[in-house]
Amino acid sequence: MAGFLVAVFVYGWDGSVYVNEEVRQRRVNPGRAAIIAVALLAVLYTLAQVGLQGGVSPAKLAAASKNGTALIAVAQALGGGGWAKVMALSIALSVIATTGTGIVLSARIAYGMASYRAPTSPLAKVSGRFNTPAIASIVVGVLLIAITWIHLLATPCRTPSTT
Repeated sequence: MAGFLVAVFVYGWDGSVYVNEEVRQRRVNPGRAAIIAVALLAVLYTLAQVGLQGGVSPAKLAAASKNGTALIAVAQALGGGGWAKVMALSIALSVIATTGTGIVLSARIAYGMASYRAPTSPLAKVSGRFNTPAIASIVVGVLLIAITWIHLLATPCRTPSTT
């Protein structure tokens, strides 16, 4: 249950709130969108959890989740090696998409703050070529890369078990 709550509140629901200045009825619609997104994510994660519980035995699922391959183990059990590879690819693509979304949303936050002159004003400039807050996107991207490297260098390396 704790993992379910973290998943619902970490992924996907908050993007609608960050762009509230660009929607119609901005005092009402972002809140509605956030509530609808949380409800839909609750349904999706519940269905995924039920599917994981029925796909493999609890012991196998617990063993696979220790090294982060629970979804791959379920795909292997349900569809064989080909589907396990498809699942691994989809997880990799999901990580890439989530990273991109994080950069875009963080840049939108910096842009929104700069529009009200909270941080420096260059972050509020919109690129004429791309119609996006390019400087804010670059600053956030560099900041995220730096934080990632700090985390990777500060965290001890663990080798996955082969059991």
